[in-house]
Amino acid sequence: MAEKVINSPTMRQIEAAINAEAEKANPDLAAMQELLAMSRNLLTASGVKEPGAPSMQKRVSTEVRAEPKFMQALIGAGTVLPRAAQGLRNIFGNVPQQEIDELKMVRGASPISTLGAIGGDIALGASLPVKGIGAIPGITKAVPGIMSRPGQIADLLATSAATQAAIAPEDKGMAAAFGAGASVIPGAFGMVQRALPQAAGGVSRPQLAGERLLRDFGADSENVIKQLKNEYNLVPGVTGTSAVVTQNPYLQTLETGSRVANPQLWMPLDQANSSARYASLLKMAGTEPEREVLRVARTAATAGPRTEAFRAVKTIEGMTRQQTLEPLRKSLDVLARGEQRENPAVQKVVKYVANAMDNPEGISPEQMYTVRKILTGQIKTGANDDLGAAAAAARRDTVGIVKAIDDSFDNLSGGMWTDYLKTYGAASKNLNSKQALQDVIDRISKGHAEGSTPSSLSGQTGELTLGRAVDNLTRQQFGSKNVDLLVPETRQSVEQMKQDLMRTAQAMNARATGGSPTATYQAARGQANDLASQLAGYTGAAAGGAVAGNIGAAVGGAAGRGMTGEAARKNAEILATLLQNPQYMADMLQKAKQSQMLLDIAKRTGTGAATALRSYNAPNL
Repeated sequence: MAEKVINSPTMRQIEAAINAEAEKANPDLAAMQELLAMSRNLLTASGVKEPGAPSMQKRVSTEVRAEPKFMQALIGAGTVLPRAAQGLRNIFGNVPQQEIDELKMVRGASPISTLGAIGGDIALGASLPVKGIGAIPGITKAVPGIMSRPGQIADLLATSAATQAAIAPEDKGMAAAFGAGASVIPGAFGMVQRALPQAAGGVSRPQLAGERLLRDFGADSENVIKQLKNEYNLVPGVTGTSAVVTQNPYLQTLETGSRVANPQLWMPLDQANSSARYASLLKMAGTEPEREVLRVARTAATAGPRTEAFRAVKTIEGMTRQQTLEPLRKSLDVLARGEQRENPAVQKVVKYVANAMDNPEGISPEQMYTVRKILTGQIKTGANDDLGAAAAAARRDTVGIVKAIDDSFDNLSGGMWTDYLKTYGAASKNLNSKQALQDVIDRISKGHAEGSTPSSLSGQTGELTLGRAVDNLTRQQFGSKNVDLLVPETRQSVEQMKQDLMRTAQAMNARATGGSPTATYQAARGQANDLASQLAGYTGAAAGGAVAGNIGAAVGGAAGRGMTGEAARKNAEILATLLQNPQYMADMLQKAKQSQMLLDIAKRTGTGAATALRSYNAPNL
């Protein structure tokens, strides 16, 4: 209609008249104003309005667009926190709509300010909490499943929905829906991780168990990983489990529980370790032919010095009851009449030595040397060894008698007997060490079938049985002097084996709770089964979550935890493998850290995207 009026002859005539009047030297202004009034009336009648003052949105837009582009972005981003504050205020009271609209005007003032606002929303969303229930102290112990992947996604869904509704200034229901959508990205990402092979960055069930272990280790996880990587070489051929290597109480409990629940999974490792310990002892003790070679070598090295010492004794004065044997005689007289007079063991030894010295036929150096060997236990006197038992019972006094014999020999030989004793001692070190260790092996093998591995080397009873045998058979006391029969290298290896057995026993018999052994075993078994069953939960979540991140994943996880049969067996095997292989567990823990980090990034990405979409889809002015 306006076009018709404007193009009408009347309108054009008015325009021509105004132009003609304006070209005159003295235009008639009144006439021109009349013509303008006529044209205004015609335009008004056609619906054309005069321009009014600009709107508030236009003024804001004009002001913002006048700023540099980076400032426009900052202005848009600056509206994020005030809008979140408006949302929080709306929980406890009503925020005036005008305040809400003013921030909307600023956000939409220009395309750049809108982008700045979206960027700010993403940053705010990424900084929002991604777990609510999971952040409650102690909740992970009460409800371990909350930290499983399905549990994390469900927790994120609920937490994001609540936080988005809280910070939305208006339409909180829609904001909660957008917040729930934050679980889609990490849920989908988690499913992709589970679907991909490990070589392509996928996540396997051992890594999922590693994620649970990382959470249980807490701040100590890095230290545990370092300990798992340490080489375990206490005993050659013995494989230390993760609990044995780290001595971590939680791993010890898990190993105990796994052993109680699935002993068949541990038998091969235990048998291999027991055999390795036994082989190590046998190697250190040597074979009987090897020890015989050492005896022959000792005889060859000591026969000459001993014969020369005996010859010297005979040459000087001979073995008679003269002053040359006075030190020995005095020693016997003191024992016979002194405080040990009523000690039958001491008197038996004294009588034996005195009878040998008082033999009417006399006594040769070789015969006295035989007496010495009987007293030191080098010669056994028979099945009913009363003399040997008496010498052992009166060890301190017997040692004194032996020393007196040595002093007499040394005096008679001009010091040659001491030289012989030094040569004998040096030649006997390796032989004594090997023989003492063979005695230990015989002791702990008593009652076992020939060739079988002693049960005390399994680790079940710790180091106690081996330790007692070693202490009793590898140390001898001569007077106040304690002599170690084992050479230093063998002693160190034996002590390391005791340490290995102690660590193994701690892992086999961890105290998971107070009370009877049955109670503590069942508690440990419960913890191991809980960890293994969560693997089934993860499997169920991957298969049962129809939409990534939705509650179906958590439901699928709950269903998966009830899985039995083949799945349960596989999960138990995975846990046992992790516990039996420290390096493998360390690798899984490191991969678990990486996969959990990526999942956390996906969570932050989801909350950021949810915040941006929620703000972008808010009602416009």
